[in-house]
Amino acid sequence: MIKIRNLRELRAMSDGVVKRAMEARAVLCHDGDEELLMEMEEEFNGSLGGDWYLFEMGDDPQNFAFDEGYPVDLLSNEWNWCDSATLENGCFFIFWGTNNAGGPCLFVADEPWLPMEFRTRLEDLIARDAVQAGLLQDTGSAYVK
Repeated sequence: MIKIRNLRELRAMSDGVVKRAMEARAVLCHDGDEELLMEMEEEFNGSLGGDWYLFEMGDDPQNFAFDEGYPVDLLSNEWNWCDSATLENGCFFIFWGTNNAGGPCLFVADEPWLPMEFRTRLEDLIARDAVQAGLLQDTGSAYVK
C-alpha cells in the first residue's frame, strides 16, 4: 500500500497506469481552481477530505491500512458502498465520502494478480454506481443497460 498525501508525492511516483489515473483525477478535482491546486500541492486530506491510496500486489484487502493507519477489511459490509466507482484506462478508482470535506480514494491497477474476491467487489461497486447514475438497471440477478 502506498499512501499519497499531495501532488508532490504523486509526481514522485514511477510512471504507470495508476500514476496516470491519479494525475487525471487530480485535474478533475481542482478543475483549474488555482487556489485548490496550491492546496493539493501541500495536502489532499485538508483540501479533498482524504488521502489517496494505491493497492499493490501482495496487499491484503481484508487487512488494508487505509483509515489513519488502522487496518480495515475492504471486503466487509462496512466498506460495501461508495460515492463513486470507475474502471478507466486499466485502473479501478473508488471514492468514499466519509466526511463533509470528502474522503479517501483508492486506486487499484486492473492486473491479473488482483485477488478475485476483491476484483468482484470492485466490479460490483462500479455496477451499483452505474445503477445509481441511471446507466445500468439492476434486474436482481444481473446488471443490464
